[in-house]
Amino acid sequence: MKTPESMQEELSAWNDGSGIDLESWIGCLGSFSLAVGYASIFWPTFVNFEDYILREGFSVDSLKGFEEACSGDKRAIESVMNH
Repeated sequence: MKTPESMQEELSAWNDGSGIDLESWIGCLGSFSLAVGYASIFWPTFVNFEDYILREGFSVDSLKGFEEACSGDKRAIESVMNH
């Protein structure tokens, strides 16, 4: 696994300056619960609703409000609803 440039300084400081590889660092600081939590943020579940593709758990009231505010522009509505 290639170490992102933004992580190199932090990883090289581990082990009294000997450094640590990215996967080992994840093993030290990460947890299964955090992985599941991050997965739900970065790979959310989507649903098909009235010809929209929306993030699961959306508010129908919000959708109706954005339909009015965005003059029915489906792309704009999905963008704001799924951000």
